[in-house]
Amino acid sequence: PGMLSARMIKALCEVLKNRPEWRESGTKLFDAFDTIDLAALQEAAGSEAVCRRLGKVQVLVERIAGELNKSPQLSAEPAPSVPAPVKESYLKVAAASSTTARVSAPPIQERAS
Repeated sequence: PGMLSARMIKALCEVLKNRPEWRESGTKLFDAFDTIDLAALQEAAGSEAVCRRLGKVQVLVERIAGELNKSPQLSAEPAPSVPAPVKESYLKVAAASSTTARVSAPPIQERAS
């Protein structure tokens, strides 16, 4: 009771959206969730989100996907990695940086036949 908060539901939907084979696995998915302590994941996600400056839903997505990846019920294929969000300010800094190294290679000469 009380585990299905809006945050948890959003995270579960995101995990299952990214892994349709899990969504279609029937009772194997329920068996896998029986081994996961969602309360512990939710509690840990709160402090981790603050430390990593991410949203709690994003951290929950990563943690739930990680637990399901370890599950023997669903371990048929390796999971795609969940990309970390990129802050727009980081992109601006990288684009404005003038320290980008440029490498030039000599032109390739054609062989004499």
